[in-house]
Amino acid sequence: MTHADSFDDLRIALIELTPSQQVAIEALVAGATHAEAATAAGVARESVSRWSGHHPGFQATLHMYRAALADEQADLARRIRGKALAAIDQQLDDASFADSLAVIRAIPATDSGLIDADGIICSQTRITRETQLPPPPLSMNESLAILGGTSDRESDDERAERTTIIRLADASGVAGHCEGQG
Repeated sequence: MTHADSFDDLRIALIELTPSQQVAIEALVAGATHAEAATAAGVARESVSRWSGHHPGFQATLHMYRAALADEQADLARRIRGKALAAIDQQLDDASFADSLAVIRAIPATDSGLIDADGIICSQTRITRETQLPPPPLSMNESLAILGGTSDRESDDERAERTTIIRLADASGVAGHCEGQG
């Protein structure tokens, strides 16, 4: 397995979900705590916490499920809001007007922008690129290769993406998973 293959495997592992991760997401969306989701998925609570904080595929899928749930709740809120407005319309002169108005105020509007795993990786890469140290000094051979147009040295963008993928893979626990696939 080449270095490029292992890097690609890390990237894939940060986007795709394992069956345990899928179970944990479903439990979290249903209202479970990290500990409860971990029990349902058959993993340690720390794994669910790690995935939630550092695994782009897990984060994106959890966000997508929560956004779908929020959309369903927003539809229900619109129906309730419509009923409340109809009640207000019928009871403008009635003392219960304030109660209907309270219902409208209690239903927040939702805005759920979708995000995907590649978007999370891209955002994290941008942060890495903006905060990373400059590359190490070039050797004489590297300098000559660049001048001759034959350099294999990676660009700042490539280095930032590689650094981000490795950091996320390590933090989310997928680095050890991919090393065993060789």
